Amino acid sequence: MAARQNAARKVAARSCGDLAFAEAQWRATLRRNPRDLLASRALSDIAHQSGRYEEAAQLLGAIAESPADFSNLGVALEKLDRIGEAEIAYRRAIAIDPTYCSAHINLGNLFHQQQRAAEAEASFRTALALRPDYAKAWNGLGSALQSQGHFGTALPDHDITRAAHDDRVSVLLL
Repeated sequence: MAARQNAARKVAARSCGDLAFAEAQWRATLRRNPRDLLASRALSDIAHQSGRYEEAAQLLGAIAESPADFSNLGVALEKLDRIGEAEIAYRRAIAIDPTYCSAHINLGNLFHQQQRAAEAEASFRTALALRPDYAKAWNGLGSALQSQGHFGTALPDHDITRAAHDDRVSVLLL
């Protein structure tokens, strides 16, 4: 019970923006138990939020086992401009769980940034097959189609996508 309460305090501190306190607490946990996955994941997240992408990648690289771990590793590697490794991490996430939508989105974004529009389109279409209401996937698909010169390609009414996710996601109108 005490361990759960301690973990809850660390999560609360991070949620409230007290990253220094949360980081110190998670580091103490990791010193006591170097194999604590929760502590490693939390420290990786804090490192990422603090712009310490190398540290985030090292922490995740040492413990990655879930689709979320590999997808987050890919994000950190992308920030370090280690594009090939990032792609491998996203593909590993998808290999573990082909229905893990965030990895398809991240892979699509990576492809789009690398001007690999057809691959980006395929990744976004896979994400949409999994979650038809996912605004980020619609936005990514629109960008991929535009970069291929498919300006007239019909996408579902953008109002449906915006209604599901407010106006926080910009939807490319074709």
